[in-house]
Amino acid sequence: MFPFRAEPDRTPWKKARPPGARLRTPSPGLAPGRGPGIPPDIRLRVRAEYLEHESVLRNGVSSDKQQPLERQFELFSQANLLLRARDLGSIVCDIKFTELDNLEAFWGDYLNGDLLEALKGVFITDTLRMAAGTEDVRLLISVDQDDYEEGRRLLRAFSACGNDGSRNLTECLI
Repeated sequence: MFPFRAEPDRTPWKKARPPGARLRTPSPGLAPGRGPGIPPDIRLRVRAEYLEHESVLRNGVSSDKQQPLERQFELFSQANLLLRARDLGSIVCDIKFTELDNLEAFWGDYLNGDLLEALKGVFITDTLRMAAGTEDVRLLISVDQDDYEEGRRLLRAFSACGNDGSRNLTECLI
């Protein structure tokens, strides 16, 4: 099982973090994870989930309530608890790129599925398989296109300013 859990009451792709970890607060006027001269973060979200939930829900959720609204609330509540108990976890990686070629290669691997295949070997471990038992598990990954485009724009600007190593990213963008 992953050492990270999704935060309760959050959508699956909200930032996951180890218990007790604090959210970092960006400086005013700076995007999360970005400071002067620091390359942009590309946020990679990785989530493991069971391939099939229908039979578990069908067998594990029932209600004897007569009122339709009460029945619906009870069924929803039971299904919600059952699905949370089956949560295999997620992890968020903030990746910094300092070279445009590496960012482009990463994005290409994401789009063509090579990144997903490579991450399966890292995240779908024997421990995860044992935790899942006989059920099939799939891995979902997500990279925000806006993060990629912003990183690409900044790294292009950095390259175009003729950086010889003496200036940082902020100086090139001013």
